[in-house]
Amino acid sequence: MYMKSLDYKMIGVEHNIPYVDMDRYIDTERFLSLSEEICKGISKSALHYSNPGNRTYPLENGCELETPWTAEQEYSDIIKGMNDYEKRVFLKYYKKVLYSTSGVFIKKHKGYLNKHLDEYSELTENAKYFPKFLEYVNDLPFEQTGRIFIFLQDHFMPLVEHRDSMNDDYTGELTDFLWFTIDRNAMKFFIRDDNMNKHYVKSTCAWFNENNRHGSDGVDAATFCIRIDGVFNKEFKQQVLNDLK
Repeated sequence: MYMKSLDYKMIGVEHNIPYVDMDRYIDTERFLSLSEEICKGISKSALHYSNPGNRTYPLENGCELETPWTAEQEYSDIIKGMNDYEKRVFLKYYKKVLYSTSGVFIKKHKGYLNKHLDEYSELTENAKYFPKFLEYVNDLPFEQTGRIFIFLQDHFMPLVEHRDSMNDDYTGELTDFLWFTIDRNAMKFFIRDDNMNKHYVKSTCAWFNENNRHGSDGVDAATFCIRIDGVFNKEFKQQVLNDLK
């Protein structure tokens, strides 16, 4: 039987646990050894521009740029007939819309609320460039995996702060996923609390409450992170939650 919803409340800024350091549970050395394959895979893959949704926050430097959520509705007439990549590249340069991150789908979901389920996700054409990484994913403590996405951050480009929740009140069960960075968070990924404090992830692998506000600072070197959505093995999830008590 799946974990009761009350367990998720143990993780989140409101419970003084902005994120869980997963390095003690996950073989991160093996993951880091795959950096060359992953970078080559990125170079050969079709890119995707992400829309962070309507729960975004202004950039800290005060720069006023139009966000994707509103722009894609406002200019729906001139982007009609374009696929997601085409319309986002077009709006980025023609209307100066802020798409702060691009990325690569290794496994793509159908329907955001189903992003953790294998039955609603399919490997993409890009997947053939990541054979050893996919072997690694198969050995992770998931009962099933859904979306696998590489978030790419260019030089000096921040990741716009946002919440992933589909609910206006930011509630809902904690989703199961693992978040990886190749360089101990050189992208300066953070979770922000209600007092506006940033909690920077200090591990190679982390798990956090996606309903909490999060983003990353702009850094001088291009980098990436990887998110693997799925359903954790029940015993594994219980172990992690027990260790937090």
